[in-house]
Amino acid sequence: QWFVAGTGNPGPTPTSVPVATAEVHTVRGLAVRTGPYLGASLITVARPGNSYPVSALNRSEGIFTWYLITVGDQTGWASGRYLTVHDEGVVIPEQITVFDQIDGAPDVGVTAVTRANMNLRVRPSVRTSRLLVIPWGAEMPLIGRTVQGGRDFWYQVRYEGVVGWIYAPYVTVRGPIDAVPIR
Repeated sequence: QWFVAGTGNPGPTPTSVPVATAEVHTVRGLAVRTGPYLGASLITVARPGNSYPVSALNRSEGIFTWYLITVGDQTGWASGRYLTVHDEGVVIPEQITVFDQIDGAPDVGVTAVTRANMNLRVRPSVRTSRLLVIPWGAEMPLIGRTVQGGRDFWYQVRYEGVVGWIYAPYVTVRGPIDAVPIR
């Protein structure tokens, strides 16, 4: 059916859906990461003076709430410590992350050897719970890693059946590190 301009029913008027946004404060650039942890891999940087859409939150690191934001065409997690969030009455959903889904990662044939007694942590951050202490010289499968500044930062390992994260600088790697997935 055709209508002459100005006649007929134009349909409902579209309304905008409120979106939570965040702005960076206190720092010149805020790291946006693959997960809500200080040790997660760096994706990009959010700058002050811009408003970034917020799609989820996560409180698993313990101290600060982290927010899933979009910077350009990149989406990642930023610490709420340096964000002012404007929720405009929107309920921001809590979301699990890839780190909650990879504890069963397969062995890729690469071994980690500790060069110190090391805390095995739940996630790649000193702010997360310690699972146990791995003794100096222990060998275990290396099943994941995070990267910051072009260097390995945290390693995901399986030690005596327990999966967790250890700080990479105190670990010797045996095998092809490129076979270990970056998280």
